Amino acid sequence: MDFNNRITFYIAIFVVLAMAFSLCANAQMNDRGSRGGDMMSGPPRGGDMMSGPRGGGDRGMRGGGERGGGGRSGIGRGGPRFPQEEELSESQIDRVLKQLKTHNPDKAKELEELRKTDKEKFIIELRMNAFPEILTASREERVYREYLEWSEKFVPEEAEGIRDLKEKDFDLYKVKLDKIEEKYRSLIHTRMPDELMRISVKDLQLQYKLSDLIMQYRDRRKSADQKAQLESEIKLVLGEQYDQGIKRAKYEFQQIEERIKGLQDLLEQQMNITAEMEVPEVKENAVNEQWIGISSPRRGFGGRRSSMIPSIFQTSDQNSTPAP
Repeated sequence: MDFNNRITFYIAIFVVLAMAFSLCANAQMNDRGSRGGDMMSGPPRGGDMMSGPRGGGDRGMRGGGERGGGGRSGIGRGGPRFPQEEELSESQIDRVLKQLKTHNPDKAKELEELRKTDKEKFIIELRMNAFPEILTASREERVYREYLEWSEKFVPEEAEGIRDLKEKDFDLYKVKLDKIEEKYRSLIHTRMPDELMRISVKDLQLQYKLSDLIMQYRDRRKSADQKAQLESEIKLVLGEQYDQGIKRAKYEFQQIEERIKGLQDLLEQQMNITAEMEVPEVKENAVNEQWIGISSPRRGFGGRRSSMIPSIFQTSDQNSTPAP
């Protein structure tokens, strides 16, 4: 067998071994999935995650600057770290073992005993035997952490005390964050500048408050005095909504003003460049440069033609010198 044939033979063996390894790995994962029900034991793309976040799905918090906004807030799509690389908290381990018990109680019991004697070996065995459960717990914890961060930033009075529940009572921790997510769902998954998010949160809170007061006012069992009190409260909320409308309009005017200023700066810059190009020497140099390009033997007389006058829609870097 000559050298080329040996190389081909070794490559063929490598490909066959790789395919066999892939098939075995897939079979093992499918077997785990069949024993544990749904492999993820969680939502299919944005569904209910172990009685968890609705509409949260596989989302992550994203930040970023925006002119005049002081950063952007909202839960958008973000990639989690690979769950096997994440450090597992004690409450997370408890949830993983609890879930493992539902379809493999013997292995769960074995791991619980190992947890008492050898923590390092226990973590290794847990990752090997409960990967789907770790994946579910990791996603769930990440999504609720993002809900908590949003809540503490924009509705701190409603998020008070929730962080302390994470290790004490994770189920109650989820319930409270689910209520916040349900209430502010139209905002919590929307990316917008922080200032605009705060305005929008206040708008939504006033709308909820107004709806509740109107329902009470329309209750026929209310007395005249009670309705008079409710009328005063409703008018107060309507006044706050009016003020919020003005606040939002001012914010939008500020954004428009900044954009206009940016266009004015660009216009002034382009006018200055155009004025410089009106100098006869500059014109002559530009014409000569164009002629050199056109008459070049490599390009011929049918060469590319480009404008010598900059466009206002180009960047200042592009317009700093005449195009060749």
